[in-house]
Order: sequence, then structure tokens, then C-alpha cells
Amino acid sequence: MKLKFIYIGLMLLLSNVAFGQKTWIETTDGSDFAPDKEVKIYVDIKNCDCQRLLGATEVFLWTWNPAGDEDRSADNKNGEWTASNPTMAFTSEGNDVWSFTMIPTDFYNVDADVVYENDFSFLVKASDGSGLGGGGCDEDKTEDLQILVEAPVTILPKVYSFPFTVIGDTLYTSDQDVFTLIYNNAEEEKTTMQNLDEAWVYARGMGTDGNTYKVESLNNIGNNPALKMTKVGTARFQLSIIPRRFFPDLPQGVGIESIRFQILKWAPPGISLDEIIDGEFMYHFNCN
Repeated sequence: MKLKFIYIGLMLLLSNVAFGQKTWIETTDGSDFAPDKEVKIYVDIKNCDCQRLLGATEVFLWTWNPAGDEDRSADNKNGEWTASNPTMAFTSEGNDVWSFTMIPTDFYNVDADVVYENDFSFLVKASDGSGLGGGGCDEDKTEDLQILVEAPVTILPKVYSFPFTVIGDTLYTSDQDVFTLIYNNAEEEKTTMQNLDEAWVYARGMGTDGNTYKVESLNNIGNNPALKMTKVGTARFQLSIIPRRFFPDLPQGVGIESIRFQILKWAPPGISLDEIIDGEFMYHFNCN
């Protein structure tokens, strides 16, 4: 049984797109992932290990998890390796990025808990995937791909991170790994900070040299788009960064031990306490 953490569909999308991952998933209505909602599975062939599909004009889904062909309806079966089922064709998003739209529970003919338990396993192939033969990257396909999905917990804090903290405010990740700060404005109790259309961060990093680094001064945050959080759905905001690349004045060879965040709404020309959520949020990186 897998540990049941929070799955944040768009958050994964943003981090994967921004930092060159092979595959990701998003809901078509911008909400969090759920197995019974319509989703689009994306694959960027440019980032795959097997490159024979670069420049292809059509590609097809070949999948075996959350459920195999034996459990799926005729329209959702893989077909033959030398002749894919035409209904399994991806849609081109341009620049060798392809998408496939489905409702997972309907497509795989399984309950939601099976999707959470088995994840998504698949590859992308030409209709005839034979290629040069012999398997591996000599065939007209990608390598095996996987998207992990985790069942949600019932209580979300107002501010949290991905990866999640392990002990207190410490993450077992490096300052060179992707870090995402998430703010759930729906849980905001401060009336002056409710129903936000925009959210921004004020970030101060502690370097391994003992010095403090800022991306921007407090009164100039609204002029720096790197500090604007992305709105996800109706009330969630997030910011994905690589900590060591986030601070422009960080000297070569100096790492980031921790970052202290404050979340605010921007109201030029200045910031008042009514425009900052209560509390500061500290994250330590334990694998520098």
C-alpha cells in the first residue's frame, strides 16, 4: 500500500513543464486531479530517452496501468503492436508535445481506488511500433513512462509545500531540486486577504555562507514577475522554484540552507500589514 499524500495535478504540470520532464497530467477544468474527472496526459518526446518519434505526424497510446486491455472496452484497447487501435491516437500540441484526453475511471473501467493504487503506466508509439526491431529505443516508441497519483488527505493546511516537510520545517531535498510553495486562500481567516485574485511572495534565503539573500525588496515585489504566484483553480496559488537559482545575487558556489516566505497581495505603492497573511513560512533544505 502506498503512502497516501496529497496529489496536486497542476502543480505537477507546472514543475514538469518548467523543468523538462517527460510526462505530466492536468485536469481540463483546472481543478485538482480526481480519477473521475476529465484529464489530459501530456508527453514531451524531446525529453524522452528514446527519440525515434521526434517529428512524427501521429503517435498512439499503449497502456497497461491502472488496468490492462482485458479490463477495457474495445475503443480503449491498445490494438496490435504493428497496428495501434485508431482510437488511441494522441493529439499534437506542437513542438513534439502530445496529449491524450480521458476520464481515467471510464477509460480503464476501474474504480477510483484502483487508479490511485496502480498509477498510470504507458508508452507512446507509432501505429506500427516495430522500428528496427529488437526492443528498447530501436523500436518506434518511447521508453516506459509512469505518472504517480496519490489519494488526497481530507485536511489541507493553508500553506504547505511540495515536496512535503519531513520533520518540522525540514525537507529531505536539495536546494537544486524543484520546490513548490502552495497557498490555499480558501482557508484564509484574515478578512483583508480573502478572495484574492493575485498572490505574491517575499522571500529571504539564508546562504551557506551565512548571508541573507533577497530576490527583491519588499516595496518592489509587484514589479518582479518571478515573485508572482500562479493561480490554480479558484483559490489555490503556487510558486515553483529551484532555490539555488532563485536568488540572482547568490555567489557562485554558495548554496541555500533555508528560505523564509511571506505571502501578500500587491497594492502599489506600498505594503501594509492588512495585505500580508499572518505568519512566516520557513523551509530548510537538508540535502545540499
